[in-house]
Amino acid sequence: MGNRAGRNAGRRAGLFAESSAEMMAGLWGILFSSGVYWPLGSDYPAYRLTYMIRDAGIGVIVTQEKLRGRLAEMILPGCP
Repeated sequence: MGNRAGRNAGRRAGLFAESSAEMMAGLWGILFSSGVYWPLGSDYPAYRLTYMIRDAGIGVIVTQEKLRGRLAEMILPGCP
């Protein structure tokens, strides 16, 4: 198995999820890929989340399916 973790080393990844086993899986996935974990609380207001995403320069956001709609209005163009 090749070392794929280096490709994401230092990349900022936001985690937008409610407290659950899915959130923990997302957190470990980000950390194991050598990414930088940025918590985006699902209870934060939209204006705060938008500011955090833009100010931190988050390159990718991991979320739960049920939160995708709420997240779509806050992300930058080109942020998967």
